[in-house]
Amino acid sequence: MKIKYMFIILIISFASIAANKLLNTDEGLRKFTHTLKDGESIEIKSYFIDTDEDLIVEKSLPNLNTAILRSFETETNSVKDITTYITHISKSRSIGYWLITPEFTVSDPTYAFYTNNKGYDWNKINGLSNYYHSLFKNKTTRTFLFNQALDYTSIQCLKYPSDFKKNILKELDILLNFTNSLNNINSKINTDNIKDYWKGFIYRRYAIDKVPISEIQSAIIKSQMKIKSIDTSKQPNNMYEFNINNQLTLFISSENYSLHSKKNFKKIIFNHNVSIEKIKYLKDDTGEYYQLTGLENGENINYLYNKNLDKID
Repeated sequence: MKIKYMFIILIISFASIAANKLLNTDEGLRKFTHTLKDGESIEIKSYFIDTDEDLIVEKSLPNLNTAILRSFETETNSVKDITTYITHISKSRSIGYWLITPEFTVSDPTYAFYTNNKGYDWNKINGLSNYYHSLFKNKTTRTFLFNQALDYTSIQCLKYPSDFKKNILKELDILLNFTNSLNNINSKINTDNIKDYWKGFIYRRYAIDKVPISEIQSAIIKSQMKIKSIDTSKQPNNMYEFNINNQLTLFISSENYSLHSKKNFKKIIFNHNVSIEKIKYLKDDTGEYYQLTGLENGENINYLYNKNLDKID
């Protein structure tokens, strides 16, 4: 009987280990492996790169050089100015994997048309607003621009970690609900007060360019359907993965930092306001430890864990 019970216990133990391994499916798009000696450390942010610029390839950018858009060009402004302005907005608002919805809404086009050699191109700056709105007031051109933007976002869903798709869908749900309130918003409202770039963008299309609510809602629903259909099951779910001493792994996504033990499969998910900036390896007669330092809501943090991820108070 004892042999029988021991056999059952072994089966349960192996099943438990296998289950833990299956649950621990985290993976980083960018992987780093480090072997640290006592007293050595890793500066996490020194490995960060401009993720969005690195993953954007020329062929995935929207193709705006078409006859449809060029037919609206003026003496001062061309379709290239739209590309320049969009690029300026994306960089100045840091829109991308790390931030889908910036708070501030209106981007001043002045700095988009500055060159060190020629200074500000005031002809382009002063003429951009009328040219920009002429494109959105025309249904053919705004539909074309929307389709290009949706195709581009779909491509990025297959380049970024899987949480990018999830965050896009969350934002689309919020925007669809927002469209139900468009009729009730004061027409004289300062869209800076909306505190959401995409809500402000939608409101300006409705209030300034007279785009029907039904058309805006149809575009959002079409976006939801297309983004949902994208298979991201094989995409990593984190941007960064740091493997340390074959004991711990630090994962970083757009949502949080998480620490995993390779010894017992323990996992710690840090508050989304926490950023880990440095990991230091410490060893003494009592065991092996990892000191984590960084910030939480702008305040310094200093955590100490052993190799099994037991916190040392």
